[in-house]
Amino acid sequence: MLGKIKVTSSEMISEMNDIVWTIHPKNDSMEKIIHRMESYARPMLMTRNIDFKLEYDPFILTTHLEMEKRKNFYLVFKEAVNNAFKYSGCSEIITRISNSKGKMEMQIKDNGVGFDVQQEMTGDKLTLSGNGLRNMKMRAEEMKGSLQINSIAGKGSVVRLSIPIP
Repeated sequence: MLGKIKVTSSEMISEMNDIVWTIHPKNDSMEKIIHRMESYARPMLMTRNIDFKLEYDPFILTTHLEMEKRKNFYLVFKEAVNNAFKYSGCSEIITRISNSKGKMEMQIKDNGVGFDVQQEMTGDKLTLSGNGLRNMKMRAEEMKGSLQINSIAGKGSVVRLSIPIP
């Protein structure tokens, strides 16, 4: 019971830190978001020797996202990386962020064991932050974007987020 309380408390603190960070206006540039993404992923993934690459178009650094998009963009990334870390058994995660034709696209790809997307999307797996994969899809819809999740057993998974930007 104490172990569950500890995990839940840690998750709640992390969620509160994310909320405080996203509402601060100084964090509205992609440069700050990318720094936050790296600060989250690298230390965690190093604990399992998972190689992490974050690739992006350099001109994307000056893009500004409003608070709600900034929050959802970051939390989709965090959920995807966390899922890969916990469940995929991967040795590599590659994140790519690009901007074309008024849309920002993020792809998070791992080389893990893969999973049955349909089963996971319809299952009852709950987390503190929401309903796992369904929660990521909801966040994409809140940004008026789309989320695709593809996975093949033994070949890993790819999460693709596409959102309109001004």
